Amino acid sequence: MDIRIAQDSEGKDILELFPKSELMNPADWERVFPYWAVAVIDGEIIGAIQMCPSLPIGRIEHLNLKPDLNKITATKAAYALIKYTELAMIRMGCSVIAGYVEFRNKPIKKLVQKQFKAQVIGSGSMLAWRL
Repeated sequence: MDIRIAQDSEGKDILELFPKSELMNPADWERVFPYWAVAVIDGEIIGAIQMCPSLPIGRIEHLNLKPDLNKITATKAAYALIKYTELAMIRMGCSVIAGYVEFRNKPIKKLVQKQFKAQVIGSGSMLAWRL
């Protein structure tokens, strides 16, 4: 498995990983570099995560994996993507990373809490709107 920064040409591949991706405009995904990291196996993108650098708190968001991955591959991909973004955020000067985990992703929440010593600092609703 290769973890790397996504190129603009891979934006639509990242979009396809989102649940309900049909609700999003593919034209919005033509510029993803350097804000997304991808997990690749045999040339296929199997996962992606968004990096939102800021100081002092950086954010990682929208971890999405192919839904047909087996549990072991999915867990390894999630861990590798999160670790990659953690190291990138450290290089950018962040001292804290925050991220939102959907309720449907309890295994990811447990992974982040156990492997990265993350703590729940609040809960609520993630809101979005088109500009």
